[in-house]
Formats: sequence, C-alpha cells, structure tokens
Amino acid sequence: MNYARVSPLGSATKWHAEYSACRQRLSIKGDLDSGGFCRYPRVVESLNPWRLLVLAAVAAGIVLPLRAFVVEPIFIPTASMEPTLPVGIHLFCDKITLRRRDPARGDIVVFRPPTGEERGVVKRVIGLPGETVELRQKSVFIDGKPLEEPYAVHKRSEEKLEGDDLGPVQIPPDSYFVLGDNRDESADSSVWKDAEGRRLLFVPRASLAGLVRGIY
Repeated sequence: MNYARVSPLGSATKWHAEYSACRQRLSIKGDLDSGGFCRYPRVVESLNPWRLLVLAAVAAGIVLPLRAFVVEPIFIPTASMEPTLPVGIHLFCDKITLRRRDPARGDIVVFRPPTGEERGVVKRVIGLPGETVELRQKSVFIDGKPLEEPYAVHKRSEEKLEGDDLGPVQIPPDSYFVLGDNRDESADSSVWKDAEGRRLLFVPRASLAGLVRGIY
C-alpha cells in the first residue's frame, strides 16, 4: 500500500507546506501517524476512463447474473398481500430455492400471471398439483377439507364478490392455485380470465420466478 509521507525534518515552513499538500491530495482532514505518515492511503487524483469502463463491466458481470439466477430486489405496489406484505415494502426474490424443491403450500412466490402481464406479481401458494380446490363463501377447501388460513383477511366480508365461490376443480400437473392474503382486494386464481372471459385458474410451474424473502 502506498502512503504519502511528510518528513519530520526540515524547516517548520517546509514541513507545513508538505503536510498541507498531503491533506489536499487526499481530500481529508486527517492527521499524521507516529512515523510521520498520513494515516490514509493515496487516492488517484484522476481516474482513467478505460479503468472506469473495466470496473463498470466487472460490476455488470457480477450484478446481472445475480439478478437473473440468484436473487433480485422486488417492490410491493398493491395491497393484495396485506397485512403480510404492506404496500411499498422492499423484498428479495430468491431464485435458487425452487430449483432445489417444489413449491409448498403457504409459500409466497413471485411469478408472471397467466393473464399475460409482463410484470411479476406476488401471491401465496394455496393448492398443489393433483389436489382439488374449492372456494365456498370466501373459505378455501382442499380435497373437501377446510384450509386453515390465519394469514387471510376479508375487508369486504359482507359483500358478495366474484371470487367468493369456485369449483371444485382439480389442479393439473405442474400447476398451482394461488391467492392473495387480502382476499377481497386481490386479482388471483379466483378471478383471472383471458380476453375471451375464460377462467385462468392456475399458474404453471415454469412461470414461477422464486420465493419472497426478507425486507431490505
């Protein structure tokens, strides 16, 4: 490591000039150590443009693969997962775990919806491949048995809404039935339709980008 040295010898005037130059070069309000050295390493006064390009390329070579294959920051723009995930919260999409295992019931996942939207959405996995799912008056039944859902809320419980009743329907292989925790304010498997009005009930396994992880 290079250091800027100010000699303790010589006239007071020369010493002061050298010391001031050292501080000016380093752009710090520092001090000298016991050996007469500035405490901080020398900084480059002007960066070479080619070096900047190389550094930018290296950074891109690290960040882009990380976002594509490992982890990506995400933002919650809607209230469909409240109160679990409030609007405006920043999280991570873990893209590794679902390469090692299948999604489990209760997982919160990031995916592209079957409606064809480009932006990813966040919902909770409710039904698994091969299961029969049914909605009865806002309650979920899996293979005929009620599903306990302490995370689910119904802010319009007195209203009759489109997604309150559905099925029973069997979930195809490699597909999942997903719902938002804020049931009455969520566009999800209970209400999705294509341009011709046909139901889009399931999310293909291939559309899942990853699991939602902690706040950043």
